[in-house]
Amino acid sequence: MRDFLPLFAVGLGVPLTFALLDRAARRAGPLEASPTSGRIGPGRAAIVLLSVCTVAFCIGGFVGTVYGLVSGDYLLAGTSVFILSLGLGSFWGTLMMMSPGAHIVWDADGVRGPAKAWSLSRVPEQAIIPWTAIVHLEEQDNGTCYVQTANGTRVYWSRYYAGYDVFEGALLARRPELRA
Repeated sequence: MRDFLPLFAVGLGVPLTFALLDRAARRAGPLEASPTSGRIGPGRAAIVLLSVCTVAFCIGGFVGTVYGLVSGDYLLAGTSVFILSLGLGSFWGTLMMMSPGAHIVWDADGVRGPAKAWSLSRVPEQAIIPWTAIVHLEEQDNGTCYVQTANGTRVYWSRYYAGYDVFEGALLARRPELRA
């Protein structure tokens, strides 16, 4: 049973983290907002929560790996390496979210934001889409949303961004035919 404790902790920790992120995003407003423009991105609560979880995964994974190798419990060491990799991946994701390039900015002309859902670059590639060029709006199962033009240019954002509902409201007010 002790060998499965790290996996049990991850099995509880990851969904709990996403539930708390969802709650924080729903309670937070946009980073900037006016009647015609605004900016959304990860809120402070999301950054703090991700940072705490990242540190917990890294420390837990490192300690579990060292303990497993020293005690000869290689199953524990292997699962702990997995937990450590989750922590390091979360660290990179948190760094990317803290970049201003990860924010969605909209005004009377259109929408500007990340052109890819995931990138290994610290500063995501930006795309600018005029309101009239948007032909498709989609939400994926993981909470990532995007708008797309006829030529395939996309702007991505997350349902875990503070104020995402304000942006989506502004988007659907300008383009009501995108409503599903």
